[in-house]
Amino acid sequence: IGGSLDGSELPTDLRIGLAWTAQSGIVTLGVELSDQSRFAQHPDILAAARLRIAEGLHASLGWAQLEGAPAQPSAGLSFTIGGKVDLDYGFRQQSNVGATHHLSLGLHWS
Repeated sequence: IGGSLDGSELPTDLRIGLAWTAQSGIVTLGVELSDQSRFAQHPDILAAARLRIAEGLHASLGWAQLEGAPAQPSAGLSFTIGGKVDLDYGFRQQSNVGATHHLSLGLHWS
């Protein structure tokens, strides 16, 4: 991160997002705005909807409008195992690298 030139600054990325979950907890809607104006780029806009299919199982559909690229759809599945482990899978088509798959593992403890 950052440049090799003397006096160069670390790149910054300002993000703001909002999410709303229905009282039933079945549907969550979210939107995020990411601004990198320091690099003379327009803000990125991301939006997603998440639907609870069953206890511990969620599906999501999303959309991203990134700098200089057409809008890109995304989809994903999320599993919660025993209330302690989250396993998330996401798929997104990106204009510069093609199809990408994302896996994440989350652990909860108290």
